[in-house]
Amino acid sequence: MSLFKSDKNKAAKPAAEIKAPAVKPAAVKAPEAKAPAAPRRVNYAILQRPWISEKALIGGARSQFVFAVAPEATKPAIRQEVERRYGVHVQAVNVVRMTGKQKHFRGILSHKMVQKKAIVTLKAGEKIDIQ
Repeated sequence: MSLFKSDKNKAAKPAAEIKAPAVKPAAVKAPEAKAPAAPRRVNYAILQRPWISEKALIGGARSQFVFAVAPEATKPAIRQEVERRYGVHVQAVNVVRMTGKQKHFRGILSHKMVQKKAIVTLKAGEKIDIQ
């Protein structure tokens, strides 16, 4: 007794009797719907306050205004917030991140908070009334 079947029987059959194996069509899958992206967190405190200093006031003559902003604020977010809040056209946004300094109080070492300020340049002729 052999373990393998011989191909003699297949050769003897006429071609009409040999059937091709039935192939089922692959089920067409609908494209999976992507989960909606998580909404971006809106931070209403992007512009915290105007930065009042002698140097910042001098920049006002050149259509540059300085604001204290949230440490996680980005340039596009700052641009959108200034345009929305004051109704002006922003030409450029520059950001300065200032690290907190070490302070000693009664022998205890502490740190001041990290601050971030944005220098916003407006189109020529536009101004913001900051009071």
